[in-house]
Parts: sequence; structure tokens; C-alpha cells
Amino acid sequence: MPSITEAGQSLVVTMAVGNGRVLTLRFDERMITCELDPRDGTSLEISFQWDPAKAALKDVTLGSATYRWQAFDYRVAVRQGRATKTPMGWKVSGERTPIVLVLAQRA
Repeated sequence: MPSITEAGQSLVVTMAVGNGRVLTLRFDERMITCELDPRDGTSLEISFQWDPAKAALKDVTLGSATYRWQAFDYRVAVRQGRATKTPMGWKVSGERTPIVLVLAQRA
């Protein structure tokens, strides 16, 4: 069962994912951090399924994804991992954790 707590201005979700591993997701105002413990060389992958009727996925590069929603462009920068496009959206894969996603609105 996931645990959801507040830490200052952050929302922290912790859940067991099997084989003694724990996934922690930290949601900050402009950043999402995904960490898998213990760090035993296991790779981590976060997948974003996209509904093009709600927001247009514009571009995916190794270090970012950009999309358009309600006349604004948004960019998700990927730290310590790599982004790739998938048939239904995009994903971030990493050999190491944490994976950090930085969120920004662009004019």
C-alpha cells in the first residue's frame, strides 16, 4: 500500500515495488524526483502515456520533452536519465536513480 506524506512544500509517495525495493516519488512545485532503493544497479523507467486530444506532445529529445496545452508550451527537462518517444507518449529510462524531472512553462 502506498504511503503519502507531506514534507515541507513537497508531497512524497513511497511504495514497495517487489524484491525488497522501494520507489519514492517526490512532487515539488517545479520538480518531480523518482528514486528506487536499494540502489543495486537496477534500472528505473518512468512512462508517460499521452492523450493527444488533451495536450499536443511536440518533441522528445534525450534530455527533454515539450508539449502544448491551452495555448502554452511546456518543457520537462530530464536529469540523470534519457527520454525517448514511445507509440503512446514518452518515457524516461535511467541506469541510476534518482531521476529528476524539472517542469517549466515557456512563453
